[in-house]
Amino acid sequence: MLDIGSTLKAAINFTGKVAIGVDLSAGGGNDFWLWSIANAVAWMTINNSGYVGLGGIGNAGYRLDVPNVGNASGQIRANAHVTYSSRIWKDRIRDLDADASELRAKVMRLRPRRWRWKEEHGGTDDLGLIAEEVIEEFPELVTQSDADPTPSGYGLDYGRSSVLALYLSQQQERDLTQLRETVATLQAELEHLKRGKL
Repeated sequence: MLDIGSTLKAAINFTGKVAIGVDLSAGGGNDFWLWSIANAVAWMTINNSGYVGLGGIGNAGYRLDVPNVGNASGQIRANAHVTYSSRIWKDRIRDLDADASELRAKVMRLRPRRWRWKEEHGGTDDLGLIAEEVIEEFPELVTQSDADPTPSGYGLDYGRSSVLALYLSQQQERDLTQLRETVATLQAELEHLKRGKL
């Protein structure tokens, strides 16, 4: 155990390659950090709010923050991503009662895009939506980090967009069922008219 005594900052340097440190001073930005001296980058930081930054994130803006890079350095791999969803955490639960034609029109105004990430963000090709365009139609799908209040801090919650797709799919199925019933009725009336003429 390392006793830092009255010192509020301490670091251990391992053979000039890796440093582990703590900062317990008032206003200390990161209470704990693991630093690559050779690469001059913070591998991991934990700030005084308990937010964890990985891969060079010095001041995490989310509970777990990874770099905005379009390759493995900015991605998280898991078997599943589970979102809290139980009714025990929710109030004022109600059906999504959006006007389907209005919702369809908003979805149709979204523009699926292809792009290449800038070199500092991985330089790889990708596809999806642009947050600044989505916010005009569905602001509830766009997030912004408190740590980065600039437009570059926008994020997009693709998972929640699946609710819109589900709602429109259900509405489309209702419309198709109604059309099938109408077609069946018209076919029956047509058959009745044909028999009457014979």
